Amino acid sequence: MNETTLLEQLLEYKKSLQLAQKTNESISEHLVGSIIQILKYGEKYNIVIPKRDLLEQILLNTRHLWNEHNLAVDKFNQKSDKNMTNRKVTLPKPTEDETEPGTRFCIICG
Repeated sequence: MNETTLLEQLLEYKKSLQLAQKTNESISEHLVGSIIQILKYGEKYNIVIPKRDLLEQILLNTRHLWNEHNLAVDKFNQKSDKNMTNRKVTLPKPTEDETEPGTRFCIICG
């Protein structure tokens, strides 16, 4: 196997990894948005959401995973070509009301 063939295979593999990454990010963003809407709807209409604590834990875990992802992207960008653009996940900033003690899921929502 010559270097050109190996390089072409690596570039194709990289493209498929980037597509998988984009797909995972999109699914995660939709999942988080859906969970937030369910929790807000439950609060607005005083509906008890079954396993609410589990949904809130998913949001907290997602925040942690996105932070880890962004750290990895930063590390990769430091080592890679400046022309390459890698996507970082941006989370909404909580408002002052959402950072008050007793606020449960709103640290994730904007």
